[in-house]
Amino acid sequence: PVEGFEVFVAMPKLHGAESREWTYVRKDGTHLTVSLVVTAVHGEDGVVTGYLGIATDVTERKRALSDLENQSQRMEAIIEHIPGGVSLIDNELHFIAANQELKRVLEFPDSLFASGPPSLYEVALFNARRGDYGPGDPNELAMSVIERARHPTPHHFERTRPNGRTIEVRGTPL
Repeated sequence: PVEGFEVFVAMPKLHGAESREWTYVRKDGTHLTVSLVVTAVHGEDGVVTGYLGIATDVTERKRALSDLENQSQRMEAIIEHIPGGVSLIDNELHFIAANQELKRVLEFPDSLFASGPPSLYEVALFNARRGDYGPGDPNELAMSVIERARHPTPHHFERTRPNGRTIEVRGTPL
């Protein structure tokens, strides 16, 4: 058990420094969240002579992060409830959003998105390997998709998948 001032210096004594969040309770009872970095200060002989503590108020940052998380959850809910397959791809050509309907219509396995949003290349290569783009080298077919995506233009077309299902594809650069 560590009490009093030792609460702040126990880890810096052992490891030289520590950084963690603390919630301070002010005299008026309100709370203040800070990031506190405590560093042991050593003398020439290597013995700890004191501690340097720097506290940074992170209340606003935590509130902003919470607001951002709430916005993200609302956006995911909106995308998920659109009655059609929807995806959003960033400038680096990585999926940043894809609803379940898109995955269902395009018959993407859960494993394609299991380790996080895939790149467009990974998705195009998956499609090419299963024949969605017709005959040819899967890598070359996937790269042709990537080349078109690097210079996005509004597009609208129908594609008949190997299973006979025809899908309508619309794309709009943002």
